[in-house]
Amino acid sequence: MNLITIRKTSLNEQVDKAEQILKKDPTNEQLPVLIDGLNNSYELLSIDFHSVAKEERKNHREDLRHLRERIRFVQNEFKLSRPQVIGARNINTPLTEEALIDHARSVTDSSVQSLNRTVQIIEDTKTIGAATAVKINEQTGQIVRIQDTLFSIDDQIQNARNSIGRLLRSAASNKCLWICIGLIFGLLIFILIWKKKHK
Repeated sequence: MNLITIRKTSLNEQVDKAEQILKKDPTNEQLPVLIDGLNNSYELLSIDFHSVAKEERKNHREDLRHLRERIRFVQNEFKLSRPQVIGARNINTPLTEEALIDHARSVTDSSVQSLNRTVQIIEDTKTIGAATAVKINEQTGQIVRIQDTLFSIDDQIQNARNSIGRLLRSAASNKCLWICIGLIFGLLIFILIWKKKHK
């Protein structure tokens, strides 16, 4: 599983959570924090998307478009619910100490969850990076072995060329030797015939 897939999965889970909270309680104080987190996560995902090869982008383009639409839907629904929430609440009524504590806890919990997701993504990235490094190391070893094999083949080809050259030179020398022997033999026959004619 690569980093983009991990980020897509995490972002889908965040959007699911935001949609559930929005349906149950539009006044929930976690929503603004969650929506900001959605936008930040989507920006990180977009950066990762543009950093990969064009061939790999085809596998993720449609998913990113769908995620962007879901995030916009959550944002729009949240904005539409704000006037109703404000109208339903008496803004002159100060928040109690307990309400402030609950709000602080809600924001803290949301921040901790976001931080945990970020840490998980970092750990997953480390794992992927380590696996990639191992693969690169293995491929480097294979390349070195292939290069050594090519050098060995080149040496064998050179040796074969030298052997063929020696054979050709030997054959040429043998051919010259046979020609000389043939000439000598022919000359001897000519001399013998010539002597017989002049006796």
